[in-house]
Amino acid sequence: MAKLPKVKLSSEVLEKLGQVSETLKSRGAKDFDLSIVIEQLFKEGIASRIIDRFVSDNTPTEYKLSQLLSDPETKEKLLNIAEKKQFGLVSQLGVSDVGQPGVNH
Repeated sequence: MAKLPKVKLSSEVLEKLGQVSETLKSRGAKDFDLSIVIEQLFKEGIASRIIDRFVSDNTPTEYKLSQLLSDPETKEKLLNIAEKKQFGLVSQLGVSDVGQPGVNH
């Protein structure tokens, strides 16, 4: 079984859940589980977009770059762009450094 993640809910989320709880109590509800609300939020279509964006935003650039460079076609395109734009990285990536600033031939 995978290790369960640590989750810390913000005061805003806890307050909102508290409001839901108070509303239900004021209506006479006694046996309810607020975790169902959270589960339903994850099952909605918008949740997957939010999760995908969160994962993308928190993935290190190094990982993203290594994934791009692992595909030979994409790597070639990136090298061509770097060579055309002369970012100063092309000699390190194995492309000719002709015409690069600071390079003496």
